Amino acid sequence: MIDYPTLNHRPVSREMLDVFKGYNRNLRIGEGEFRDMENLSSDCYPVLSVRKRRRLLDDTGNKGRQGKITGIVWTDRWGLLYAQGENLYRMGIAAPFVKLGLDDQPKRFVFMGAYLVIWPDMKYINLEQTGDYGPLGHSVEVTSGEVKFQLCKADGEVYGATTVQDTQPENPADGALWIDTSGSPHVLKQYSAAMERWATIPTTYVKIDGLNHGKDGQWFSQYDGVTISGITISEAAHLNGAAVLQSKSNSASIVIIGLLDKAVTQTCTAESSIRVERRIPVMDYVVEAGNRLWGCRHGKDLDGNTVNEIYGSKLGDPKNWSCFMGIATDSWTASIGSQGDFTGAASIGGYPVFYKRDVRHKVWISDSGAHQIASLPCQGVKGNCGGSVAVMDGVAVYKSVSGFCMDDGSGPVEIGQCFAGVDYSNALGCVCGHKYYVSMVDEDDMRHLFVYDAQRKLWHREDNFPMECIWGNSGFVAASDGVRILDISSGFVQEGRMEEPVRWMAETGEIGLDTPDRKYISRLDLRLSMEVGAELTVYVQYDTEPEWVALGSIRGTSLQSFSLPLRLRRCDHLRLRFEGEGDIKIYSITKTIMKGSDRR
Repeated sequence: MIDYPTLNHRPVSREMLDVFKGYNRNLRIGEGEFRDMENLSSDCYPVLSVRKRRRLLDDTGNKGRQGKITGIVWTDRWGLLYAQGENLYRMGIAAPFVKLGLDDQPKRFVFMGAYLVIWPDMKYINLEQTGDYGPLGHSVEVTSGEVKFQLCKADGEVYGATTVQDTQPENPADGALWIDTSGSPHVLKQYSAAMERWATIPTTYVKIDGLNHGKDGQWFSQYDGVTISGITISEAAHLNGAAVLQSKSNSASIVIIGLLDKAVTQTCTAESSIRVERRIPVMDYVVEAGNRLWGCRHGKDLDGNTVNEIYGSKLGDPKNWSCFMGIATDSWTASIGSQGDFTGAASIGGYPVFYKRDVRHKVWISDSGAHQIASLPCQGVKGNCGGSVAVMDGVAVYKSVSGFCMDDGSGPVEIGQCFAGVDYSNALGCVCGHKYYVSMVDEDDMRHLFVYDAQRKLWHREDNFPMECIWGNSGFVAASDGVRILDISSGFVQEGRMEEPVRWMAETGEIGLDTPDRKYISRLDLRLSMEVGAELTVYVQYDTEPEWVALGSIRGTSLQSFSLPLRLRRCDHLRLRFEGEGDIKIYSITKTIMKGSDRR
């Protein structure tokens, strides 16, 4: 019998990858993850797919306007509104929506019922009555003429003749008035003939006339909390300070709680002016919760004092922050003890939450007005990243010092472990559907746009798209040139010019380092589909060599799926890079694995 020579059979196996995950910059990453990528998306997960093309919605630079877009907001009734220069505009309309006299600083928009409030300008507009707009605060300063102070009733009716002395008047008539000066403070009393005694009038009022506080009194309203200053006449000087307007006329008078022994008049000049002001505190961040606006401040207040406080506006009234009447609807202020600046704020589950770098302060709102603050040491918002805070399905997402966090109100949970310690800063974030978009700057001052899919818990990097400002509950952004408005999510049905086909890239980690028995990959088979005109090139890096070698290219000629076989040379490990342009979907990558010898 003849013995014929035989060849040794090398075991061959095949492995298929058909679940493509997201971005992971760490040294060791999972199968289906990518160490670097550009313009990929989770829309077709688990298929590897390219992000949707963005749309140019408006180019305000073609309309001859001055200044950059400093803020964008979406409204159900009026569509997209944006601040540019001094005015608020409506997308697609050349004329200003309203002339608010805005500055050129970045804006924060806060909704409260029908009100749209703009910070830090402290301006508002009633979106149901667009003729109602202007500054939240208001002040009147009288520098000439006379201001008269008189004892009156709550409605402003001035009392008649009043006796002022420290003993009871003799033989008083029914209804006679007496200011009892025997104690401190003085007390106003009225005589009742039927009861034959003097009854104390518990609340007294002072009418201040001659203020001319606005056309038809529109800038001051009943129960506004104001600050009065500049009263120098001794008999009325005690009226300086905080007060609540009990009533007002349509011309020049207001009524506050107080007591005067007699009517007095102050002649005002530029050096001795009287000022009445509805003040809005300086605030770092403002949110809406429970039909109030809530804000925070660490730093100097309006009077130059250093404060570390949280504020609440009067219930249902964004114009009043110092209305204190002892009732549940009052404004509210509280000091806190934590150190450092406030770095962000959100409204979670109907409660305002204020962040610092390493602590969170949550205000528990009470129907009785007895609000309380609960503090929690935790990963807060990183400094200069207050713009990253956005609320998605009732959960706040934000940039922390070490990565990203989600906070449902009970405490933050980290979600950004994929960035491998890269120190990103100056983050701006917004939410569109179940996705969180964030643009931030790395250590080399390069801006990156990342997207977090909350349903699939995956991060994807899009590109270096530079954003000037964004709207927190949609994908509308203003580009860094400050005049173009784009839809970065392309998920909203509206007219707009699409961008050119997207260039994209995906780069894997090391493949083969965890393979035992000297196995190596001899072949790759890609299952994919491409739109007509799309292009794909596959590169390989063998054994951490510096060069990337092209394995093959393909161009889409029809809308159908097909396989792309790629031959690899024998190596210890490798990395793959996919580069392309246009809409491409990769369904699977099949590896043919062979067992090598000790000599490889």
